[in-house]
Amino acid sequence: MKNSFRSLAVLLLLMASAWSFAQDPSASGNSKAVGAVQSISGNSFTLKSDAGAELTVTVQDSTRVLRSEPGQKSLKEATPIQFSDIQTGDRTLASGKASADGKTIAATTIVVMKQSDIASKQAKEREDWQRHSVGGLVSAVDAANNTVTISTMAMGQKKDIVVH
Repeated sequence: MKNSFRSLAVLLLLMASAWSFAQDPSASGNSKAVGAVQSISGNSFTLKSDAGAELTVTVQDSTRVLRSEPGQKSLKEATPIQFSDIQTGDRTLASGKASADGKTIAATTIVVMKQSDIASKQAKEREDWQRHSVGGLVSAVDAANNTVTISTMAMGQKKDIVVH
């Protein structure tokens, strides 16, 4: 599960990088924050960043709000949504002009990953792991044959599995 969150954080950072390359590099004061929506009020929301800081993201009529599915590699596949579609718990990347104290961002772009989409992806990954993986204790390593033997317990029976 931690790997899923790390993957999502990396994806959001990649999306931020891809988005920033499309922006005017002479624009100053641009700031980015990645985290989870804590609360929504009017035309703003509180974002708890992955670093643990809380900041307020304000949304103007000109703010671009995009929905990205977990696993997407670029914003080309992201779809425009309304600010009203954002919900508490959604993962967001907010980019825009930061206030002098750094506690507020006037967003020009918000990229959203819905909490339900993340949960579905994680459930699918767990299911794939259970279906295609094996867990147990390493009981032998044969470097000459490039194999590892893993001892597992299945239905009360010890079983050795050789992995190439």
